[in-house]
Amino acid sequence: MQSGIGLPLWVILKPFSWIMGGMQFVGLSQFLIRQFPSIFNGVLEIPVSVENVAAAAVEGVLDPKYEGKGLVIVSNQNLVAMK
Repeated sequence: MQSGIGLPLWVILKPFSWIMGGMQFVGLSQFLIRQFPSIFNGVLEIPVSVENVAAAAVEGVLDPKYEGKGLVIVSNQNLVAMK
């Protein structure tokens, strides 16, 4: 039998997202990735909210500037900046 209190995942992940999304962390993570790419590349990515990913998908479908471009890759930093 397990005991304890169930916590919603966002309670832990939202503050972590704020910390990682701060400009200080972006600079530090980019520095670490450049210095130690085999260790940190792909690990220290900025977390992106589902709302921002959905907004990017909608923009990709509705915005005429993407028409006929096929696959467009959007960086995590651009996804975080989406409003």
